[in-house]
Amino acid sequence: MVGLKGVLAEIQLLSGQEHPNLISLLGYCDDGKEKIIVYEYAARGSLDRYIRRRNRDESSSTLTWLERLKICADAARGLNHLHNNIGGHRTIIHRDIKSSNILIDENWIAKISDLGLSKLNVMGFGMGLIVSNGCGTPGYCEPEYYTSGVVTKKSDVYSFGIVLFEVLCGRLCIIEPDNGFILSGKSVKEYYNNGNLVMIIDPSLREHMGSYSMTKFSEIAYRCLQDDREQRPAMDIVAKELEETLNLQVALAHKLEENEEDASENWEKKLPHDYPHLIKMSDIPLNYTNREELYLLFCRGFLANNGQQIYLNIYDAIIVEGVEFRPVVVDGLYVVETSIKDNLIGTIN
Repeated sequence: MVGLKGVLAEIQLLSGQEHPNLISLLGYCDDGKEKIIVYEYAARGSLDRYIRRRNRDESSSTLTWLERLKICADAARGLNHLHNNIGGHRTIIHRDIKSSNILIDENWIAKISDLGLSKLNVMGFGMGLIVSNGCGTPGYCEPEYYTSGVVTKKSDVYSFGIVLFEVLCGRLCIIEPDNGFILSGKSVKEYYNNGNLVMIIDPSLREHMGSYSMTKFSEIAYRCLQDDREQRPAMDIVAKELEETLNLQVALAHKLEENEEDASENWEKKLPHDYPHLIKMSDIPLNYTNREELYLLFCRGFLANNGQQIYLNIYDAIIVEGVEFRPVVVDGLYVVETSIKDNLIGTIN
């Protein structure tokens, strides 16, 4: 439920807009004092739910780097549509971009929502892109707003830059976490300029530190936070560069998957052809996560059939008290009999 002014603004701005990265308006209710807007259902909630909270006990899900890139690219496309592609000589300034206003549907598609504070402007014909009496959420508002009291499209860009750093650092702005760091436009720029981003990024993302995608992502976020509005990129540039960064990361992920599949196939060729049967015969469960680890287990050997036999890789030779023992074939399996089991165990562990 929202106020009448907000309802009218939402209906006016959303009723004519269809874009996969904008929340859809399904209907509204205007019954006396009841003013209700009905949106499409975003099953996965808002982005801020997936950004680490101050309270570690509060349940939250961790997004992968690729998932974060995709969500940010989606949101950038939606905001760019409002700024540059709504038709005619018009533009919509959102005025309240923040992670809680980016909703995620069941297919993990991110959508810009809550246009109740937005303003529709006309470009060209001598008309400016400045809105007086701006508003927004503390922490996401550009510094210039507090001195001028007006907002432009570049005000949205600044707010979006804060969201990008929230995604990168895994923490919401203004909220103080355990280590005392408060995410703000000023603080993240200081860490960026000093080359210390590794100190504040989400620990789960540190394996990507130094990668092209993270370097480019942090560069885009930094440029969005420039104090001078003219130095900030327009949203079409932000959307384009995030899209390129996402595509490169997707290509890299596919390449890594292909390499892992190739490696798995190569290791499988080294295993005994009936290795599934050997696994079932082991006296204790064989713990492994890939074919390479399984191959190493076979090389070391293991007990099977209630301690009666130890299976080894065919190429291994074991030295016990100066005597070389090689596996022998028994019913098509490579085994070393248990007469040397006790000494052998001490040798191969």
